[in-house]
Amino acid sequence: MNSTVVKPPLVRLSKGTREERPTQRSGGDGKET
Repeated sequence: MNSTVVKPPLVRLSKGTREERPTQRSGGDGKET
């Protein structure tokens, strides 16, 4: 059950990081990605 709960957030984070690349770039998250 835990795997299913962790799967949805992971997919959302992956897409969010790509779209928020410019916004997170200023914060420094973009560098880590």
